[in-house]
Amino acid sequence: MKKEFKLTVKGSGTYVADSFIELIWIVFKHRCEHLLKGEGWRD
Repeated sequence: MKKEFKLTVKGSGTYVADSFIELIWIVFKHRCEHLLKGEGWRD
């Protein structure tokens, strides 16, 4: 049975992953994409 980890960010959306480490990685990667586009460290 897989555990599902979910992070809901008010006003932005929801992140879902199979592991806590994967969830952290997804959020970090997404925020870095915004940073590299010049939008700042945001969701």
